[in-house]
Amino acid sequence: MAITYTQSIKSMEALKISGSFDNVIYKVQYLVKGNSGSFSNTAINDVYLDIANITDFVSYEDTLEFEEKVFTWITGSIDNSKKAISSNIISQLEFNNNSEILTFS
Repeated sequence: MAITYTQSIKSMEALKISGSFDNVIYKVQYLVKGNSGSFSNTAINDVYLDIANITDFVSYEDTLEFEEKVFTWITGSIDNSKKAISSNIISQLEFNNNSEILTFS
């Protein structure tokens, strides 16, 4: 059973000014969906970024490259979501394989 994952950034929130930086992203909301055949599960989570000691500031851009950069900031949270999704899909599969419909004639 292989699980295929898709992920996307749903939204980001930023402070207009933080120290000497503008538009500092402090919150990222993402969606991860896992599919395996007819079984699926979805997670939507918020990640609050530590912006107290910014050493490598990256300015916001509406580009694929920037989105990929944001994913690197939240990798741990996404990995945890994928583990939970995988567990859920495995449970669905086990239930499906271990249940049957009984009828009276």
